[in-house]
Amino acid sequence: MKLFAAVLLIALALTGCNEVPGTPAPDGAVQELEHQHLVLPDVRLDGDTSVESALFERRSVRAYTGESLRLNEVAQLLWAAQ
Repeated sequence: MKLFAAVLLIALALTGCNEVPGTPAPDGAVQELEHQHLVLPDVRLDGDTSVESALFERRSVRAYTGESLRLNEVAQLLWAAQ
């Protein structure tokens, strides 16, 4: 279940990504390219659900809240997706 939740959270995080990388900014728009390093919080390694259980119990959820993800949730998703 936690694996599915992680995948779902990644999908929710990406729903706000509507720009195509490498495309020029529209006329009149300012495009700033700034590279910053972001230090992510430590991930949790003490989950109670095995990968097998998560896959077996997975289900599709199509209800979204519109809430933004917290930094620790994004960090956990990125770690799980590596």
